[in-house]
Amino acid sequence: MFNKLLKFLTGNRAGVVAEESAVVPDEIEDLYETKTSSTRTPTVISEPVITGNLDSNRAILIVDDQESVFYLYETDFETILERYGYDICANYKIVKCSGYTAGATAEAYVNGVSDDIVIGILDLTLGTPIVTADGGIRLYDGVDIALEIIKGHPRCKISFCTAHIMDSENPAIKPLVDKFLNNTGHNLLDYSFSKNSDRAEFLYELVTAVDKGDYTDYRIIYDKDS
Repeated sequence: MFNKLLKFLTGNRAGVVAEESAVVPDEIEDLYETKTSSTRTPTVISEPVITGNLDSNRAILIVDDQESVFYLYETDFETILERYGYDICANYKIVKCSGYTAGATAEAYVNGVSDDIVIGILDLTLGTPIVTADGGIRLYDGVDIALEIIKGHPRCKISFCTAHIMDSENPAIKPLVDKFLNNTGHNLLDYSFSKNSDRAEFLYELVTAVDKGDYTDYRIIYDKDS
C-alpha cells in the first residue's frame, strides 16, 4: 500500500525521483507582468512541520518544495533504524519545510530559532516564486538557505539532495553552482548527493559523524556513477 501511495505521489516507481525542472529567474517577472509591486498580495508563508524529538535542541532541517519527497525521508529513517539500529527521530528534532513557500519557511526558521541546526538537507531548486512583504518577487533556491544557515549556524553540515543531473554544465544548476562557489569558495557538487542514491546510508553517516562531534570536515562527494 505504501509503495502504491508513493508511486502515486511521485509519479515514479517507489523511491525514485524524476529530474527536477527549474524556474529561470529571468522569467519571474513574466509570471506577474499584469501587476506592480504596490498591487501584489504578499504570499502567506507556511510554518515548518516539526517532528522527532521535540525536546532536543539539535535539529535536522530538511527543505524541499516537493512534499512527496518527505515520504522518502521517513522511509529512510525507518531503514536506518532497521539496518543500523539507530533512531534518528529519537535523537534529533526534525524540521521539514515543504511546498511552494519552502524556501521562505526555511529562511524564517533559520533566522528565528534558538535550535542548534546541525544538519541541513536542502533541495537545490525550490519551485515557485513568491511575493514578498514589500510586493517584490523572489525565487528561493537551496543555496540561499545554505548561506543563511552558514551565517547563523556555522557548524551545520549542509548537503544538497537533488534529482538534478549533477554536472556543473547542466543549465538547470550551473547558476547555483556558481553562486555557491562565489559566496563560499567551495564546489557545490562536493556537498551534493542524489535523491536516487542510497539516502539512508548517507544520512546515517551524516548523523553519526555529528554525534561524534565532527562538524567541520565531513563531506560526501557525489558519485556520478550511482
